[in-house]
Amino acid sequence: MPISRALPVLFLGTLTACLSLPTIAHTPGAVVQQSLSGASVVGALADGTSYCEFHDPGGLVVGRDTAVYAGTWRINGDAMCYTYTGEAEDCQFVQINGTRAVFVDMIAGATLSQGNIVPGNVCS
Repeated sequence: MPISRALPVLFLGTLTACLSLPTIAHTPGAVVQQSLSGASVVGALADGTSYCEFHDPGGLVVGRDTAVYAGTWRINGDAMCYTYTGEAEDCQFVQINGTRAVFVDMIAGATLSQGNIVPGNVCS
């Protein structure tokens, strides 16, 4: 292969290796949807702020931390994606272990929030 054709192939291989994301442990999206649909998560944000968030089966989310808020939630592949009023969509992985949910940054793997899964809306 002429060197001029080999360079793009080498570059793409190097670029792909550089763009590889770390493997972040997470629960499959279908399991997350089944676990959180119609349930509340009661816990704490990474900064220690308490929160409660209800995941309506129809895709609405309502919650409270230092204020009451609302938005939508959906599963996109294995990611849980939230869009809160006035904000851009934010997707994260969820690790579910029994009745415990940990929400994790998809790139850095840092814990964003965690809490207990409680059936129904206990947030209002």
